[in-house]
Amino acid sequence: MSECHRSIDMTVVLKREKITTLMIVEEGVHEESFMAGVRHLADGVFELHLVDEMEKPAHYMRVAQLHGLVHPVDWIRFEVTPSGTLRVKPKPPFKVDISEQDVSATLEELEEREFIKSVLEQLEKE
Repeated sequence: MSECHRSIDMTVVLKREKITTLMIVEEGVHEESFMAGVRHLADGVFELHLVDEMEKPAHYMRVAQLHGLVHPVDWIRFEVTPSGTLRVKPKPPFKVDISEQDVSATLEELEEREFIKSVLEQLEKE
């Protein structure tokens, strides 16, 4: 019996008996058909992700699927406090590298737009 069929049989029994189950599955370890079966049969899918941000580990989670509820699927940054609770953290600011020449060109364009806007307003008044 394939891995996918075993997971479907197990899930059917658990749902029939009204047993709530938390499954922790790591992607890339199982066949894609198994992962698709788990997602299909699960009432909810929560995903965790670990990334390096500014040379420090950052933890993210999201609700990828939750039957019966409309919900955002954005990644939420969090940390685990020393007491074991989860704390939502703001995403780190993006670093933007803009040259002085880019800033000058943008300011000139904005000033030009404002000038045109003021001329049009003056013409409307006349």
